[in-house]
Amino acid sequence: MTEYKKIISEIDNFKKNVSLYFQHRFDHYSSVSEEQLKTIREAITRQSTKMKKYLSNANVPTRMSGRAAPVAGGFLFSMDLIDDMFHNEGGPYAVPPDSILDALNKAIGIYESGDLPEQPHGQLKGPSHDSFINYDRMQQLKALRHSDFDLSRLLQILKEINLAFQNESYISVIQLTRAVIDHVPPIFGQKTFAQVASNYGGSKSFRESMQHLENSSRKIADQHLHCQIRKKEVLPNRTQVNFSHDVDVFLAEIVRILK
Repeated sequence: MTEYKKIISEIDNFKKNVSLYFQHRFDHYSSVSEEQLKTIREAITRQSTKMKKYLSNANVPTRMSGRAAPVAGGFLFSMDLIDDMFHNEGGPYAVPPDSILDALNKAIGIYESGDLPEQPHGQLKGPSHDSFINYDRMQQLKALRHSDFDLSRLLQILKEINLAFQNESYISVIQLTRAVIDHVPPIFGQKTFAQVASNYGGSKSFRESMQHLENSSRKIADQHLHCQIRKKEVLPNRTQVNFSHDVDVFLAEIVRILK
């Protein structure tokens, strides 16, 4: 247990923050102010990547799935206890806080027992690097709160891009990339992404990245979206649809604007 004392302490502090946040988030008579809740949420977000690593090391699963009630359509849903913690807060398919706390308690128990899978000491497995959208960037976006822009649809599209990319659904990746660039122009004070690429007052390198995204990704998306069936076909591959670097550039700018 001694060698994992620091990890146990960090998980326990994270658990206390999660418990405190959700205990007071929807309590209108809470003694915890909105500003304090915002600070707690930011602390949780900063530690999320590390907690994912700690839970992964302890082989504690963080993904849960289920089926909606028949009256809601009976669709299947899947969520991650850490990644989706703040997604759809208070809604019918929000991550249950008790499930988060249960996973953290389980991890603490495993670290206290020292019964971890064998691995080189100090090496932590992290979130999958096989993602279109950078994990840390997603956490930064999830932490944002802005009176003029609701980011829930943007976050859902980004989540679906990652799932499509990881499952080699490359037609979906390029179409969702197009959906993202059509969705975000108002954040930049523009009506279309073409205007973002041409008129937004960022650096020259930013505009060049946006012009590449606008011109190349849109044409590739149109090719796969509007192409009718043919005698012979060549499907898109990962290289063709991977505009992740340019997407990350404008997501970083969104974080900067909305902070």
